[in-house]
Amino acid sequence: MAYITRPAMAFPSHEITTRELVSHLRANQPELPHSERGFHVLFNTTVERRRFSQPLTAFRELSDFGERNRAAFQSLLDLSERASLQALTQLDLGPDDIDALITHHATGLALPGLDVHLANRLGLGQGAHRHLSRTPMTQLGCAGGVQALIKAVDYTASHPGARVLVVCAETLGTLIHSFETSLVDMMYKGLVGDGAAACVVTSGQPSAPSIRVIEPTTDVWEYVLPDSIAFYSMTFDHSGQHFGSTKDALTAVDKAALPMLTWMRREKTEWSPDYCAIHPGGPRVLDRISGALDIEEHLLQESRASLRECGNIGCVSIFDVLARTFRSSIRGKAQGLLAAFGPGFTCAAIKGEWTP
Repeated sequence: MAYITRPAMAFPSHEITTRELVSHLRANQPELPHSERGFHVLFNTTVERRRFSQPLTAFRELSDFGERNRAAFQSLLDLSERASLQALTQLDLGPDDIDALITHHATGLALPGLDVHLANRLGLGQGAHRHLSRTPMTQLGCAGGVQALIKAVDYTASHPGARVLVVCAETLGTLIHSFETSLVDMMYKGLVGDGAAACVVTSGQPSAPSIRVIEPTTDVWEYVLPDSIAFYSMTFDHSGQHFGSTKDALTAVDKAALPMLTWMRREKTEWSPDYCAIHPGGPRVLDRISGALDIEEHLLQESRASLRECGNIGCVSIFDVLARTFRSSIRGKAQGLLAAFGPGFTCAAIKGEWTP
């Protein structure tokens, strides 16, 4: 049995509205092809604002991979530290109370990795027993947050009494390049944002509200859709990291729905969640999820609110949705679903019971 506690969020200071983003592109890229269609795509993301670790002008000034990567890693490290300290403080925990650290990020490459830098900043593994299990994760994209939680659930199942600190961070703003002008590029310019999240997963029930994963082996699910490698991709060159997708990415949710529904309803054929925390990949993705998984629209309101107010923050988004869910009006022992989808095409999901 494992308990997922309320996530703590950390965001950078540069808040950019979509109108400000469009004004910036009009002023600085007047040569944009199909600009009006592109701006229409930006507004169709439904994102009203997002936070970036850098001002918009920096995306033209950070001209090579090294500069962008250093800025990205420094930002996600600072944000991760802030989120981690908040997560520990709200449970009245200190560094010596943490037995394991699991991190995930797809932006900001570094060696030593985020886990080692964070352990040093927080003083993890430096107490009396001087032990810290570390699991650094990357390359999982938007599914990384739920997959990190699954690894934490796995760890607590085999280590009774353990507390795991899960930290996810992204600086997706560094993927914005002025020379990328296709309609798909414009969509991602409008979608992405930066941020970090942290939460503690325990094997014993905490004093604060939590989500209880009753069966760690069967209440979690990971899936790779066959022949879907090209649906989403991240590439690297001298100018930095680049993200793209194909039209098949949108229909991948439909193709993964049957195996996911089979898992969701393995014990009760009519099972449906009382609450949901679904990764907000985009408005059309959420529409697909609602239809393919037979999820009532009102259960996606926290996902749509997160997308509207923060954008798509990759692996971090699921924690923002989850934090909003903790603040909502869940009552009793409500049964819920946490799910995210990422490059591959991959899926990760958890079923959990609300524990007041």
